[in-house]
Amino acid sequence: MKKQTLLRFMVGLALIISLVGCQTKAPEVAVVEAEKPVVVAEPAKEEVVVEAPAPVEEPVAEEPVVEEPVVEVVEEVVMEDLSVKLIMTSDVNGKLFPYDVVNGKSTDTSLAQIYSFVADNRADKDQAVVLLDGGNVLQGDLVVDYYNNFKSGSEHIVASVMNAMGYDAAVPGADDVAVGQDLFVKVGMESDFPWMAANAVDAKTGKPLTQPYTVIEKDGIKVAVLGMSSPEIAVPAGIELEDMVTTAKKWLPIIQVRENPDVIVGLFQTEGSKAGLDVAQQVRGFDVIFAGQKTSLTRNPDGKSIYVVGAQGDAKSVGTADITLSWDKASGDYMVSKVLGRTQAMASYPVSKAATAGFGYVIDELKAAVKTPVGYLEETLLANDSLFGDSAMVDLIHNLQLEMTGADVSFAAPPVANVKLLKGPITVQDILFAQDMFNVEDNIPWLYTGEMTGAEIDAYLEYSYANWFNQMKTIRDSLLGGLDYYNWDSAAGINYIVDVRKPAGEKVKITTNADGSKFDMDKTYTVVMNAYRANDVGGFLSKGVGLSAREVSSRVISSYSVDLMKGFMMGDKMLGKIVPEVDNNWFASPIIWAKRGMEKDMMLLK
Repeated sequence: MKKQTLLRFMVGLALIISLVGCQTKAPEVAVVEAEKPVVVAEPAKEEVVVEAPAPVEEPVAEEPVVEEPVVEVVEEVVMEDLSVKLIMTSDVNGKLFPYDVVNGKSTDTSLAQIYSFVADNRADKDQAVVLLDGGNVLQGDLVVDYYNNFKSGSEHIVASVMNAMGYDAAVPGADDVAVGQDLFVKVGMESDFPWMAANAVDAKTGKPLTQPYTVIEKDGIKVAVLGMSSPEIAVPAGIELEDMVTTAKKWLPIIQVRENPDVIVGLFQTEGSKAGLDVAQQVRGFDVIFAGQKTSLTRNPDGKSIYVVGAQGDAKSVGTADITLSWDKASGDYMVSKVLGRTQAMASYPVSKAATAGFGYVIDELKAAVKTPVGYLEETLLANDSLFGDSAMVDLIHNLQLEMTGADVSFAAPPVANVKLLKGPITVQDILFAQDMFNVEDNIPWLYTGEMTGAEIDAYLEYSYANWFNQMKTIRDSLLGGLDYYNWDSAAGINYIVDVRKPAGEKVKITTNADGSKFDMDKTYTVVMNAYRANDVGGFLSKGVGLSAREVSSRVISSYSVDLMKGFMMGDKMLGKIVPEVDNNWFASPIIWAKRGMEKDMMLLK
């Protein structure tokens, strides 16, 4: 096989050479003469065509493929900031709805206006919203007092309203505890959120009586709220309110380890900001604290700035904290990067339509209830009669104060000027109006009894009449010293004369006690006065009598409140028929001088 292949190769090669030669010019043939021998050419060989073999392709070795390393391009993920807004109400004092039942008019502030503010913030999808309450909501307004006493079979209006607003947590205040354990527990069970006081513990075991804290998750943000109430609150036997700083130091590490929250909030019911500031300055771990009625910026034990945010009472303002959380590469988690705390007024916010639509029936029911008659006034009373001498209107107040307390001597001022109390039925609304004139709230101490000597009673009256009556030099002079009638106290239980011709400090002459017995300057008497005077408003006890602030407090024996709820329960049996009478236990002298002065001054009141 190898030989045949070689032969074929050689033949092929010869053929290729001959083909290459044919491409040149052929040689010329010589002409041979005859006599010369003839050369005969050899016959041409037959051409044999041999096809060249197909070229054999040699295998080509493939070059090794070298894989380049794959470099994974990872784009850095930018983690956006997260935002949460905390909103806190405090000392709402029952102001759930924007309506004043006493005067029959709308009010500028209530939870209905705050609900509009909350709804506006919830509409912002770039932030989570947490709603908190700092306590003292279960007393202070007629609507909650009405539910406290007469609607035990219904869900309490406070729970209904706060549930509708979507509260997340609350702490109890003094007013909330004062309604009684049964009622407070009822409201707590009806609420969709926890009422917390970590420092309220069983006096024997030391264990918390309420949930100490709660964790609220909104839009992926975990907010832990520790609740505490002021140790100054009066609590039932068997309950102890521990120190707030001590309690916070106990619970903060537990919350941090157990819950690992993004934000830690303190929610405290305190009378002022001091207790909140104490906790902020002595306990590390809080991001913001809600306490008191104003907003302050202080530093925690690590020197880090921290807000103590407050809210004004009666729903006049809310406390807010805008918190920003930023991604921390080192920890691989979100961390609080910014906090802005402030107190925001609510009077400019409109009334929530949802509130008026959902709870309008409550106001309608209350309007009807205050028309309940509680007594009957047999004669019309004129307030201006009280400005010039003894009067039936002020004597009505004196008699009420003496009957309620059993005191020896009563002090009272004219309640109002240019007003008539008309003959006819007296309703609960009339009593509310009278309380409103004195700035008195139901179940809040209105009257106080204390001890004063005869000489101190005399000094008290001299101070009052020095401001009330001028020293008349002639019969043509004015009688009144001004129009500050709310500082013109008269007395009942004693008989006395006011000489309008005498200078200040020498006008009053006390003659006898009401029963005709001798009035003794050295004897100690029990006196009754309203809360304003007992707290030295007007300076009667300090400037008039000469008592120090400590002495004023030490003289108090007892206090009394007006139980308005009896009016709803007793109806017209509460007061019965009232026949106003003037006992004429004092008068201005000389009578003709006082009368002429009164006629001159009456023109000032028109």
